[in-house]
Amino acid sequence: MSDLNTEIEVLTLARNAETESLGRYLEFAWQTEALAGKNMFIRLAMDELMHQELLGKKIDEYRHQGSCTPVSVSPSLIEKLTPKITHREVFSRGKANAAALSALQIALELENNARKFYLEQSEKVNQKSLRLLFQRLAEMESAHQQLIQGEIDFIEKTGFWLGFREFTVETNR
Repeated sequence: MSDLNTEIEVLTLARNAETESLGRYLEFAWQTEALAGKNMFIRLAMDELMHQELLGKKIDEYRHQGSCTPVSVSPSLIEKLTPKITHREVFSRGKANAAALSALQIALELENNARKFYLEQSEKVNQKSLRLLFQRLAEMESAHQQLIQGEIDFIEKTGFWLGFREFTVETNR
């Protein structure tokens, strides 16, 4: 199999995975009652759409040129906000909370799988521009994971949110 076929197959597989994730996040947004959760899933879906479009352009370049140009992917809104968020809305309690947690756990698994996929593919492709693109997409998926894990931690009341302790275990005497 030629490098061209391999690169197009990898890009197509990646684009299809992004399409699947986009659909899943829109479904989660539809099912989520809490506005904060709904908005988070919509934001994730928007990022997946951007990834899907970018990968589609790279597929077209490969088909027409036999290679693709380097691409710079600007930080997504999620990447810009994740370490800076200081206020968040609370998911609703009860059944909706359990449903939100289930959706978040599935989303976390999707993002973890996507990150691993992009890292694996970055090792398989021969063209440097594609390798860098896949590494960048893996970074973006990692930011998605951080956001989702933060919401899971909040719902489960682990005492952490986005990697920061929400409370101290020491008492003031």
